[in-house]
Amino acid sequence: MSIVEWQDGQPFSTQFGDVYFSRESGLEETRYVYLDHNQLSSRFAALKSGEHFTIAENGFGTGLNFLAAWQLWKQNAPKDAYLHFVSTEAFPLSLAEMEQAAEAWPELKQEYAALIQTWQSFATGFHRLHPGASNLTLTLLIGDSNQTLPQLDAEVDAWFLDGFAPAKNPEMWSEAVMQQIGRLTKIGGTFATFTSAGFVKRALQAQGFEVRKVSGYGRKREMICGQLTEKVTPNLSWTAQYRHLHAQPIEHHAIIIGGGLAGCSLAHSLARRGWKIDIVEAKSSLASAASGNAAGVLYARLAPKMGTLAQLILGGLQYSQRWVKQWLPLESAEGEKQWSPCGVIQLAFNEDETTRIAGLSELGFPDNLMRTISKEEASQIAGLPIEQSGLFYPQAGWVHPPSLCHAAVLHDNISIHLNTKISKLQHSANAWTLFQNEIPVLSAPIVILACANDALHIEEAAQLPIRTLKGQVSYLPATAESEKLNTVICAEGYLAPERNAQHAMGATFDPHATDLSITHSAHLENLDTLSGLSKTAFDALAGEQLREQLNNDQLPAGMGGRAAYRAVTPDYTPIIGPMANMDSIITSKKITQPLKHFSHQDIPWHTGLFASLAHGTRGLITAPIAAEVIASFLMNEPCPVPTDQLVAMQPTRFPLKPNPIPRSSD
Repeated sequence: MSIVEWQDGQPFSTQFGDVYFSRESGLEETRYVYLDHNQLSSRFAALKSGEHFTIAENGFGTGLNFLAAWQLWKQNAPKDAYLHFVSTEAFPLSLAEMEQAAEAWPELKQEYAALIQTWQSFATGFHRLHPGASNLTLTLLIGDSNQTLPQLDAEVDAWFLDGFAPAKNPEMWSEAVMQQIGRLTKIGGTFATFTSAGFVKRALQAQGFEVRKVSGYGRKREMICGQLTEKVTPNLSWTAQYRHLHAQPIEHHAIIIGGGLAGCSLAHSLARRGWKIDIVEAKSSLASAASGNAAGVLYARLAPKMGTLAQLILGGLQYSQRWVKQWLPLESAEGEKQWSPCGVIQLAFNEDETTRIAGLSELGFPDNLMRTISKEEASQIAGLPIEQSGLFYPQAGWVHPPSLCHAAVLHDNISIHLNTKISKLQHSANAWTLFQNEIPVLSAPIVILACANDALHIEEAAQLPIRTLKGQVSYLPATAESEKLNTVICAEGYLAPERNAQHAMGATFDPHATDLSITHSAHLENLDTLSGLSKTAFDALAGEQLREQLNNDQLPAGMGGRAAYRAVTPDYTPIIGPMANMDSIITSKKITQPLKHFSHQDIPWHTGLFASLAHGTRGLITAPIAAEVIASFLMNEPCPVPTDQLVAMQPTRFPLKPNPIPRSSD
């Protein structure tokens, strides 16, 4: 049931019994209250080339404030300056409601169209959007602001305090929320709000804001605005402390080691921010390792107990869905399919899966994110008879990872260096030099390791507890019956619809493999998994005939496969963030403790060395959002994920080990 009613073409919240904006003119109210009283026109114009400005808002609503600020930004800010907008919202509008809201403001038609292109139904959590401009980022904090703001890491220049009226929504104006506003604001940062309620004024003053009463807009006699002159609540977040120890690099130049999904996602995020990027890849092409499979499934297999890792995966899934839709064409210039938003069905193929899916259905996720379906509906969606009920992800699908990698690096700022295997790093004079066979090849102030288990061959990363799992996917020749499959079906394994007359199916997990040979036994394992998942799909692919030929040591005509190592950690959470110099504290008395137990000032950070590693089987889900995380470190931007997720995946979370762990020779 919608919480929005439309009265005379304007939205009204039935939840709070209040209007979303002034009935006289919401846009003019926005300009008067938030833009003018934060002095944004002059502050935007005063920015230098390449500078960043962060606005935060309590209450996104219809997006009117955001779009008005963006419009003003385009009119006044330098073309290469960067705007970040962070907004909380407990009850986001649906796509249809957002489209209806846009009709009220024809002069913002262009901005609304860009926002709507990236809009979807959002699960609770953090969501990063890039609506239509390379120098604009919108981060939505979906949920109660009393819970989301404490998880935000940002340094805010200006606040729009625009929740529903304090008398009707006091939780949004609580003392705890005001404390978070104080924590997140820079000295000299400003705020403006339509209200002049005394308790709001006093709470802001208690946080070090100098508060002024001024004339309100329209019928409102007074409003308040002000500036932070004293830091009462310090920002003690993990990234804030790191940033205070490491100034933003003067030269925006980074070398990324690794040309798979992790490395190409990083290159894309940083190049859009004006960085010069060198990608260094050991093999002869991009996406040559685990990112080279014919089809990657864009979905998340979650448990009903939504811990930190599950929340990271769910947020990453929604970010990747937007990312692919925005920047990867459905077909290449040659007409080959590059991805398909065909949906994904997770089948309840046994009792445990049935219980898991039932538990997820009780969490209240938006239906167009995931919903339960009967076996009859599953059959209708899939195009083949399906024997079980399941969970349907309508916005998910499959992606051709090499196409995604190549699309990500189509930028003038990105250079690619193939057949370059880095054996050593050396830091001096505020720059890292990379060596291949003792010969220096490139230098830059920033180096980012995005090379999976190959990172273990580099001394600075040798302590990381990364291990490898061999995975083999099978490519099965399509049949007249299997070509009817319209969507991905999966559970423990997956089967994707036909691409280039083949279906991708997988994948095996072998933690003991020492080579990447394609084996008949792994093909048979994939067939067995498919048979247990869906006998109908198995039969549609002539599975028994394929199995018989493989058992007779014959490779069926048109069948192939691909094997690669996946890098994983003991907690199956990727390694994302700045690297510490572990060797310099290897003899510490706290050797068995994770580095997070040290004070940040005592950790010997590697200046300018970062990692995006160990994405395992979830590279499509976690690599793109990881790139935004590292960009937030490098550019002092608002972090795109909550602090608890950031801490869970930072490289210093593991206990130190006195000797490097054994690693694959590949």
